[in-house]
Amino acid sequence: MQAWELLKDKLQEIEPEANFAATKKKIEHIMRSAFKREHKKVKESKRTGVEANDVHVPNLWYYNLLLPIFDKKDEQSRCGVDTLSRDELST
Repeated sequence: MQAWELLKDKLQEIEPEANFAATKKKIEHIMRSAFKREHKKVKESKRTGVEANDVHVPNLWYYNLLLPIFDKKDEQSRCGVDTLSRDELST
């Protein structure tokens, strides 16, 4: 709790009305953005066809902790509903 208090106090230097909720939201946004940037670098380096040892290695300490969550969301967004009927597929 002491760390959140310090972060809130620091944020209040810029945004005097900031509270714990605003501080938490700001930190979550920063972490999510940093993760997405790193993940994009990893995906791009894999997509370009570089060798396995040249794939971008993330620098974020929490990257591997969030990866399963992000991959699950990414997988869910790629799953679509098949709108073609069996008759349409056979023709």
